[in-house]
Amino acid sequence: MKKIYILLFSFCFLNIASSQYKIGLDSAKFSVDSTYFITPQKDTIYLIPQINAGFWNGQEGWNKFLMDNINEGVAEINGAKKGIYPVQALFVIDNEGKIVAVELINNPGFGTGEELVRVLMLSPPWVPAQNYGHLVQSVRFQNFSFEVNYENIKDTAQRFVREDSALSNPQIEAAFPGGQEGWRKYLEQNLKREVAENNGAPPGTYTVKVSFIVKKDGSISNIEVLKNPGYGTAEEVVRIIKKCPKWNPGIQNGKEVISIRAQTISFQVQ
Repeated sequence: MKKIYILLFSFCFLNIASSQYKIGLDSAKFSVDSTYFITPQKDTIYLIPQINAGFWNGQEGWNKFLMDNINEGVAEINGAKKGIYPVQALFVIDNEGKIVAVELINNPGFGTGEELVRVLMLSPPWVPAQNYGHLVQSVRFQNFSFEVNYENIKDTAQRFVREDSALSNPQIEAAFPGGQEGWRKYLEQNLKREVAENNGAPPGTYTVKVSFIVKKDGSISNIEVLKNPGYGTAEEVVRIIKKCPKWNPGIQNGKEVISIRAQTISFQVQ
């Protein structure tokens, strides 16, 4: 008998200042052979260690972690025009395998850089780099491109934003009655957990990403599927969001406003 789990993640489009996580390359001192540099805080970070740091589950596992957690619709929701928005970042993995700093070296805006930083800082521990048998801090490079393509979207939340001035980051976020815990409980109690298995999904994780509008009266509209792995999973997420109770609307300057939320739900079949 296969076991099925549902993993829930919410995104509220936080405005993260990348400087909070900066490595400090502009003021670092590099070694003569450029294999490492020393930060203003006297940390030695290797660019070319003898053994590179690696994600605990390999490159394929790292790619899967990124795809399961990044909100690929963030550029569109924040007003980006049709196109590709590449983000490039450097991140430091300490000698315990934790990602402790991120520096954006290319940020096209529209929340894309902040989204990549957010997900990198959520990463599970890595296998740290080694130099002469010692665990050391090292730096890695990550590139991720966000694509906006209106031609493949029938009724986007972004068009709603342009017409009705919806906000992706109001002063007070729209919230489900009972807060995040209430929302989690609602999803867990109402989702059909077996939908992927019943539709023939082989063992694996099936991640659905959607965005939706919370109107001034708290009702939900404009549910848009941003990622659909199939097997009826996206349809199930849309169904449960459509039938949910009214939310508490977002607040901007003391007034109720239309706002955008996003939800990621992963169905795991084992």
